[in-house]
Amino acid sequence: MDKTTSKILCIIAIISLYSCNQKQKAVSQKDNSFYVIKQELDKSDTLWVNHIPQDSDRVVVVDSFAYTLHQKSLQILKFTNPDAGVDSKVEAYFEKSLGIFLVKSKNWHLKYKLKSTDDSVEACIDKIQNLDFVK
Repeated sequence: MDKTTSKILCIIAIISLYSCNQKQKAVSQKDNSFYVIKQELDKSDTLWVNHIPQDSDRVVVVDSFAYTLHQKSLQILKFTNPDAGVDSKVEAYFEKSLGIFLVKSKNWHLKYKLKSTDDSVEACIDKIQNLDFVK
């Protein structure tokens, strides 16, 4: 093998390693991200966002619930927007480490559910979204 061929092979190997490393970084960043499932009647949509869309109307805490999950104390707050018009009233549920994890319309079949690509975080979100307090 001559020097030119070995240099070309070396450059190809370096580019391949760099490309695989960049792809792995992109995958690992997405592994720890959150997304929202928007459910409306019989259809749903996935939105990659850092928070659940919220109305600009004033929201107030109307209830709270203490819950223990895997020896970790969680305080879940229930919000509503009493000043909103009839068609835009919502209930929102908040937990400090997750932020707002569920928003439900009071008048329409519309929900925004927080999800995570991290399995342990997703298990926590699923558990608290199915509590009687949240349903």
